[in-house]
Amino acid sequence: IPTLRSRLVLHDSEGERELYQIFSTFQTMSYGERLKAIGDHATKKDDAWMRELWRGMEHYAHTTKKPDLMRSVLAFRPHFERPGSSKKMILEHLALHV
Repeated sequence: IPTLRSRLVLHDSEGERELYQIFSTFQTMSYGERLKAIGDHATKKDDAWMRELWRGMEHYAHTTKKPDLMRSVLAFRPHFERPGSSKKMILEHLALHV
């Protein structure tokens, strides 16, 4: 299943509004504000927010075809849900490319 997920772009028409809402808000923030938002949600262990942000970044990378962001998203995808990985560090890195 991880192999399939790594090759698919998931579309959730009912959840798209929230996905776009979280990512759209994130995208308008300054880099410092992005880091603070990621840190705040990581401290609260708000995995749902971090997953929605990740999904928004994946969608954005796919639709804009930004090479640096696409490379990073593809490189970090297998690690994002892995136990022991730091979602915070991964999202901070991706925040540089958005």
